Amino acid sequence: MAVNGSGDQQSSTLRSVALATGFGCSVVTVLGVLVGGGVLLDQRLDSAPLWTLIGIALGLIAIVTEFAFLIRSSRRESSAATRVVGRRVRPIEFDPDEE
Repeated sequence: MAVNGSGDQQSSTLRSVALATGFGCSVVTVLGVLVGGGVLLDQRLDSAPLWTLIGIALGLIAIVTEFAFLIRSSRRESSAATRVVGRRVRPIEFDPDEE
């Protein structure tokens, strides 16, 4: 356990890295699936860039929505963390035998 609070800072850094990595994977997956699907549809239907452009547009909409959700959830977490500063939070203990 860190005495000077560096454990909290390291945990925050790891959380940020995890969020950024997850967002990056989401971007690659969404664009890959939607643009790739658009290219395949264009080849099958012989409709040159139509479905590719639709895939790109839908991918960008999905990415912006995901980014907005990420920002909203991180703001909620940071505002909750600032309200709890100075209080000691104990985890809730669960006893499976207790009913």
